[in-house]
Amino acid sequence: MGSKNIKTERQISSTLTPENTMSTFLNGPAEGTNLTLGRSPYFLRVVRTPEGKWDALDQLDDTPSPDEEIHVYRIASEPMTSHVDGRDPKTGKRFGRWMSIADYVFHDEQPDDRTARYKAAWQEWCADQGKKINWKSDQILNSKP
Repeated sequence: MGSKNIKTERQISSTLTPENTMSTFLNGPAEGTNLTLGRSPYFLRVVRTPEGKWDALDQLDDTPSPDEEIHVYRIASEPMTSHVDGRDPKTGKRFGRWMSIADYVFHDEQPDDRTARYKAAWQEWCADQGKKINWKSDQILNSKP
């Protein structure tokens, strides 16, 4: 799963917008949501705050807040990498950031809340789910709803 040309993959103009530099959730509770990811794991926890704001727990040390709803998604496209070079609108300072871009679909088999909340249980659940996948025949590009 290497880098690909965003224009070729997403058929977009050469102008980057928030929508084409973010990962998209194609169905389920977060359908239509676009989020910026630093990495694109095969299984991804997506959380919704009581106020309705969405976030992805894409970093290894990310943990959900006690009041957040957790939903599990699985990757549905080949991840792409994008580098953004820009200026902070508040400070004017230049910044650079790498992002991972992929489409995700709601995973049919959701873990219980405790499993999704705690790191060790979550990692074990992902490993168990991974054993169910035939990695040689898995066609993530054809797994969109």
